[in-house]
Amino acid sequence: MKLPVVLDFDGVIAKVDLDWSLVKEKVSLETGIKIDSFTEFFNSNFGSPEYDLVSRALEKYEKSALEAASPYPDVKVVLEAINRPLIIATMQTESVVRSFLKKHELLMYISDILGRNRFGSKKEELIYISKKYGSGIFVDDRPSNCKVARKLGFKAFLLDRRKGKTLKNLLDYFYTISI
Repeated sequence: MKLPVVLDFDGVIAKVDLDWSLVKEKVSLETGIKIDSFTEFFNSNFGSPEYDLVSRALEKYEKSALEAASPYPDVKVVLEAINRPLIIATMQTESVVRSFLKKHELLMYISDILGRNRFGSKKEELIYISKKYGSGIFVDDRPSNCKVARKLGFKAFLLDRRKGKTLKNLLDYFYTISI
């Protein structure tokens, strides 16, 4: 079985253009729960009623941002070229990501979407994938997520689009090293 390619969503597939500080403030006011960091909150509260409340409040902001968003220009050609399972591992809402991918005719390339409604952290998503596939190739724009992936046995690649890096660069590298 070929190892899957696991892609983060925000920063790899598309830019979720949100003012995260403002959204934290709004979600905190709407829910009555002080949010300093969505990542830390979701890590600590998975499965709780508070988790669900904050997740639902955040979902409407994600949906609004993604209605106006487009995939990065290199995404479709790379997804078409990768001949192995493709999994999205994101802390966005699965249904919102699925709608985005469908709208932009990318859903057909994706084997699975793992989001925060089923997992409280990127680490838990990667553990799930490692149990199913053994490991995989992981692409994210956050160094901390790449570090977690490496500890779990994934080949992890940091994609920094702000420095001009693209998924196409990584695809070329995959084929060079014959993963």
